[in-house]
Amino acid sequence: MKTGPHKLSMDELKPKAYRTLLVDNSPIMLKIFAKILAREGDFTVVGAAVNGRQALEYALTLRPNLILMDFNLPHLNGAEATQRIKQFANPPIVFIVTSDDYSSSRMMCKAAGADAFIVKAGDLCAELRSKLKEWFGSAANSLLAENHRKSA
Repeated sequence: MKTGPHKLSMDELKPKAYRTLLVDNSPIMLKIFAKILAREGDFTVVGAAVNGRQALEYALTLRPNLILMDFNLPHLNGAEATQRIKQFANPPIVFIVTSDDYSSSRMMCKAAGADAFIVKAGDLCAELRSKLKEWFGSAANSLLAENHRKSA
């Protein structure tokens, strides 16, 4: 008996876990990000960079779906690194997570192509969880599936 081609559903295309790169020069913040992501369950930390140049290198080699990036980094700041990463074919989603809450920093990050700007002050866990839910709901799954089809 011959059957037609099997079409994949969105659930089948959804990655088991979103590959996540953490970028912060504070070991404490890297641990905090990792704990928040572990509680969410759908995210796997694939690397941690401590400066902007390392973020570029790791983004190229590790091919994350998501990058959590500090703004104030050595060598290249988060906006500069984000701008370069967003020029990659099928770039990842980039959240700037920073203690720098100046409007000029927000504008730089937006112009660089950052997908979210989250301030560390206040309830960081709630803010980050809200953005993760916003971006990794059905619309983000469609985006990731489309990127997966393009790169296959």
